[in-house]
Amino acid sequence: MTQTKRRWSLFGRRGARRPGRHSVGQTYVRVEAGNPDPPDRAAAVLLDRLEPAWTIMYGPWSRRFYALPLFQTPDPLILEAITAQDLTAQIRQAEREFLTAGSPRTPAERDFLITGRPQASAVRGSATHPLPERLAA
Repeated sequence: MTQTKRRWSLFGRRGARRPGRHSVGQTYVRVEAGNPDPPDRAAAVLLDRLEPAWTIMYGPWSRRFYALPLFQTPDPLILEAITAQDLTAQIRQAEREFLTAGSPRTPAERDFLITGRPQASAVRGSATHPLPERLAA
């Protein structure tokens, strides 16, 4: 019984407020709810705009950048890096591998991989439904 009582005393008493955030003896630290890692989120948004052939995401819990290709790959591909610069390097490496791979590619797929923009002939219904003038520029 004494041993069980000692174990429960390590967890503190029910309803008693512990003086620290995570360990005994630490001063109380108030944690404000907010937007974690705003610079990294902004970097992910910028990188997503600069890389039209990829979808770029930032995971606030994992604090990592992720990239998913918008072009067809032989195997599922998700790139992961700690910094935006590392992710950009991985993206370039993946693009080099897919461009030099022996897999047959159509010219439309190659152009999309290089420029990030589909050819007008590759867009379904582009001849019958042109873009409005305000979106074409």
